Amino acid sequence: MPARAPHGEGRVAALGSCARWLAAVAAGALLVGTAALVFREAWAEQLFASGEPEAVRRAAELVPQRAQYRLGLAELAEREGEDPIPFLKQAAASSPADAAIRIHLGLREELAGRIAEAELQLLEAARLSRKYLPRWTLANFYFRQGRPEPFWHWARQALEVSYGDRTPLFELAWRLRPDPDFLLAKAIPLRRAVLSDFSWFLLDRGALGTASRLLAELAADAQTGDRERLLAATDRLIEAGAERAAAEVWNGLCRRGLLPYRPLEPQAGLKITNGDFRIWTTGRGFDWRISGVEGVYVTPAPGAGWRINLSGKQPERCEILRQMVLVEAGKRYRIECRYRAELRGLAGEVPTGLRWRIRARDGALLAESDWLSAAGEREVFEFQPEPAGAVTLALEFERLAGAVRPEGFLELRAVRAIPTDRSRE
Repeated sequence: MPARAPHGEGRVAALGSCARWLAAVAAGALLVGTAALVFREAWAEQLFASGEPEAVRRAAELVPQRAQYRLGLAELAEREGEDPIPFLKQAAASSPADAAIRIHLGLREELAGRIAEAELQLLEAARLSRKYLPRWTLANFYFRQGRPEPFWHWARQALEVSYGDRTPLFELAWRLRPDPDFLLAKAIPLRRAVLSDFSWFLLDRGALGTASRLLAELAADAQTGDRERLLAATDRLIEAGAERAAAEVWNGLCRRGLLPYRPLEPQAGLKITNGDFRIWTTGRGFDWRISGVEGVYVTPAPGAGWRINLSGKQPERCEILRQMVLVEAGKRYRIECRYRAELRGLAGEVPTGLRWRIRARDGALLAESDWLSAAGEREVFEFQPEPAGAVTLALEFERLAGAVRPEGFLELRAVRAIPTDRSRE
């Protein structure tokens, strides 16, 4: 007969077998429970995605702890004219670190007239997130509540982390106090991007003084990426009649090497930008501007300078190119032009129909040269502006009486300005 196991050992074996069976049962139950939970959540997700009111409610019943479903219930309540705040509070409790929920809840509390509770929720949103939206929302809240001091604080905080279009926040600040220097001190952080946007905002509001100062400071340490916007600002200031302020921005770009010209120095004499036509024009600021009229084509000359090609089909009167130049009151200036012309059918001292004219900002003619001749190489004329400011130096064409419109080209070699001591009698 085989030996029988001791009674104690058999009992231990039986207990071990029972434990394994119970563990297997527990694992199976856990798997079934997990599968049921996964199925319930998947079914709730599908119901919620449908957007149907009853389906959204059913999803919230199936998974009551999901903040997204509580927000869905809040949206349904708003649509149906009911109070969404209880659902928003539930969502905030389910997702306590979500700043967006706090913002939504705070705005609804404000709408309900519970201002203190609204402020607490919005401040909590700003504590949870250091991004732009909570700070922008708080600035708006304090603006609506007529509380300027916290508005200035949160406007500045928002601009510190801002990106994209900052105009709406500038607008709020301007409506509260349209004082550029005050806003710079209270609400505008010392970030280049913000200062650049604010300077353009001020240009749009006609606050040229502060805008000009900001732009000049930005130009003084401008980088390559700043060049185009500062050139555009130069054009805006010129259009607004603030040529001296525009020159400060232009000169800053020149000093930084972002423009290939020497700075303008009207006190030392009239400065013609790119007067030797050494490089092609930027077409901006105080550089040459080509009018681009039909039948006239301006190109770099084969040797040096620029070539003005006349097709013979140009308008009877037209401006070909011009430049804004700064002048000082009481000074007399001599303009000297060096050129060469080759025009079909014209020779000797026959006038070409081209001449230099100097006009005031309002278009009034201040001075003009003689007609450039077919055989000429140099033309000189003088003028004395009054008062100081800026004038336009332009090369213009005019078909002379009894003459055909010339065809060929004229090469500009240099245009320079020489201050003279002789005063007008």
